[in-house]
Amino acid sequence: MSDAVTVPAGRAFLMGLVLIATLSGCADDPVTAGPTHPPIPRRPVPLPPDPRPTLMVESVSLDVEDVPVTQVVAQLARGRGIEIVHADGLNADLLARPVTVRLERVSPASALHWVLQSAGLTYTFHENWVVVTESARMSADEVDRADRFRANLDRTWRPALERDLLQNKLTVDIENIPAAEVFDLVREHYRLNCIAPPPFLRKTVTLNVEERPLVEVLDVLAEAMNARWTLEYEAVHFSPL
Repeated sequence: MSDAVTVPAGRAFLMGLVLIATLSGCADDPVTAGPTHPPIPRRPVPLPPDPRPTLMVESVSLDVEDVPVTQVVAQLARGRGIEIVHADGLNADLLARPVTVRLERVSPASALHWVLQSAGLTYTFHENWVVVTESARMSADEVDRADRFRANLDRTWRPALERDLLQNKLTVDIENIPAAEVFDLVREHYRLNCIAPPPFLRKTVTLNVEERPLVEVLDVLAEAMNARWTLEYEAVHFSPL
């Protein structure tokens, strides 16, 4: 398991800003400390390499708490040859939102999704640039490009995760424990990432199961949280009923 390091907080930068980095990019490396100031704005000129293969095949661990979304995004781009721009007119307040995300060994594509999703944002592609935007502002072509990329990404992780949920078994006896601590337990022992809105993380749950498949434990956990769960971007996503 990688040792993830919390990224220090920084301030948001202007819309249309390209995030380019120069870091390691080694597989399985956790996101580490990043710049405390925004990079200098500059207009992208040459077409960058296609980021999609890198976004899908590398692996990253992420542990950030109350860090501006733009700084975390910049860290994910560092050293991977990925250039990220913001859609015209994107709300600067959304870019400045602090996010808290914990993920273990996922693709940069999935990590980027969950970081942006925490701030009410998403991403698509324009030529070889990754474009941070809002779902409601996406054109039909942008939605189509994002959907096709997600379908290709799903094929790289979904079959193995669905198999693990059926085959791996869990014994747990807990009472009135915050859901966030249960998520940490599952991630630590089974490398299963669980994502939920902050109010759900604070809910206390009681679980008493013995040698039950993870898929059944997730059902019990969702019922205790009054939520539903789905598999999305290499994680179990809990959402309101």
